[in-house]
Amino acid sequence: MPPATRPFLLADSQLTGHSIIAASLTRPAADEPPPAPSSAFCAHWPVAGRDGPRPFFSATAPQVAAACSAAAEAFNTFHVARSALASHTARWLTLLADRCLANQAEILALASRETGLTRCRLAREFGRMIGTLKLFAELAASGSWQEVLHSPPLAPAQAGPFNADLRRVNIPLGPVAVFTASNFPLAYGVCGGDFASAVCTGCPVIIKGHPAHPGTGEFLARLAATTLAESGLPSGFFSFLHAGGDRERPVGRELVLSPSIRAVGFTGSIAGGEALRHLIAAERQTDPIPLFAENGSCNLVLVCQSALRTRASQVATDLAISLTDSVGQQCTNTGLVAIEGSAADAAAFASQLATLASRAPARPMLTPRIAQGYHHRLQEVQSAGAATLAPNPTPRASTDPRCTPTILLAPIAQLLASPTLRDEVFGPAAIITAGSPSELAQLAHHSRGMLVGSIYGDAPDHASVRELTQALASRAGRIVLNGVPTGVRVAPAMVHGGPHPATSDPASTAVGPLAARRWTRPVCFQHTPGDALATSFLPGQLSGHLPAQPS
Repeated sequence: MPPATRPFLLADSQLTGHSIIAASLTRPAADEPPPAPSSAFCAHWPVAGRDGPRPFFSATAPQVAAACSAAAEAFNTFHVARSALASHTARWLTLLADRCLANQAEILALASRETGLTRCRLAREFGRMIGTLKLFAELAASGSWQEVLHSPPLAPAQAGPFNADLRRVNIPLGPVAVFTASNFPLAYGVCGGDFASAVCTGCPVIIKGHPAHPGTGEFLARLAATTLAESGLPSGFFSFLHAGGDRERPVGRELVLSPSIRAVGFTGSIAGGEALRHLIAAERQTDPIPLFAENGSCNLVLVCQSALRTRASQVATDLAISLTDSVGQQCTNTGLVAIEGSAADAAAFASQLATLASRAPARPMLTPRIAQGYHHRLQEVQSAGAATLAPNPTPRASTDPRCTPTILLAPIAQLLASPTLRDEVFGPAAIITAGSPSELAQLAHHSRGMLVGSIYGDAPDHASVRELTQALASRAGRIVLNGVPTGVRVAPAMVHGGPHPATSDPASTAVGPLAARRWTRPVCFQHTPGDALATSFLPGQLSGHLPAQPS
């Protein structure tokens, strides 16, 4: 028997630990057995150093199937009535932004308790989430995500044998599965960029919650569900699936392999993104779907000679802040610093950076598993030949994984020869090296695809900056001049993506209005001018006045 559901009100803010299917809270029916113990899990509270008292229950296979089925039905139903789509989706996103603002204090309290991130850090992320929701509400209302193009027939004197009227428009793919991130519970969480950009285009969304912050996820999901009911969209446009314990991976697998799912958005580790890519390639061979995975990244910072000589202290201060913010748990974190100079220059700069970074208080990482991964990677890079300047303390206990920054030194020849040293260390660690301008360019070319690369340079460094910019452009989605990699602005020109393995699709961005393109595909409508029958089938604004494009 399928699980019973009940609608709920915003005032009922007590967390239940259950998933939300088609905008309704799930509870076991009276005649159903209680959830299996293996499906239950608790949130870890990093600062408290213990698990929270409330159990959360992973979605069952029937619940995953029900969410996918409801999403497909909602999409197919509303796809016919596309003229009303823009106003409804814009209303939903606007209402959700307002409701999140009204509940900001409770959201920040939940997120801080479950992640260990500071209220100040989360407040910045909260602002980004609100800005993203409003951005895509405006995009939905304008319909500009459709990117309509019109090529009218040529004049008879110019026309060849083929002189059709052509109209191009982006259409939504269908239900989208979104995997939330551990390190950004708001900006890449339930109401984050993947969710908002997909909803903007009319795609129903099924969220796979993250076990690192299940309470935050459920609370945001309840806000999304209640505002959906007020927007006029079908209830199948939103579902939220708890996923943890023994069911953490099966929930994701069942979601991705459902034939109702037409695209997947993922933010997380390289290992996680690659696992999804291989799963889709192996199990959906006859029905492939796009995966937009924003994975980890070992971001490279290059410091030219003049900049190092004139403002080494400022550069070191910038990097120390970048390295220690959020305990180094950001995809745009500084990972590798290469300076133009000698080994002695590298040692001096590393010592200065280590001193500055050591002033940051020891804070816990998001989860014990992430802390264990951090220390495991440190051991790997140390075994590969990187020397540690700043000590790497052992966590006090597995439930209290407090970490301090670690600065390492490695010769550039060793970095060029060892992929292990050039891979991401997720956490507050950076490797420092030094070399000639050509060696720095060679290091950039040898690096794996990254989200961001940075260059510090002054006027005398012009030739080096030019060479290094060209080298970085081949490996990075964004290049920062005289600044750190950390920090992302939600804006049209932003590219938050990069070559594999930083992302699974280097032509896409996960931030800014162009992120909506990921959930659409272009269709060209061809007909004889004035054909009322053909025009009547064109979605939305296509049947109105269109910008003409030269053929």
